[in-house]
Amino acid sequence: MNIPVKYDWMISFRKWLDALVMENVPLPNINPDLVSSFSVFAALIAFSYSDNLWWIFIFIFASLILDWLDGEIAINYKRATYHGYLVDIICDRLVELMISIYSQ
Repeated sequence: MNIPVKYDWMISFRKWLDALVMENVPLPNINPDLVSSFSVFAALIAFSYSDNLWWIFIFIFASLILDWLDGEIAINYKRATYHGYLVDIICDRLVELMISIYSQ
């Protein structure tokens, strides 16, 4: 079984992007689980506009940004917990399920 490996350029880009955001964007001091929930909510809104591809794109993009931000908030404010990790995984799989259902 092959284990997927992140490419070096992907790791470099992620470090650069994280540093850019952490230096220039003030992150709110809120519960990261709440941000994960907003990510799922944004995906649900996206598919309520199933006839307009631009709205779907905008809300799915917002969902992806929120998913990234919840990890940054958890790390920045030292709120990373096992419970939060499980909530993040569940929210990620729900969004992926919605995308796979509606993309057919």
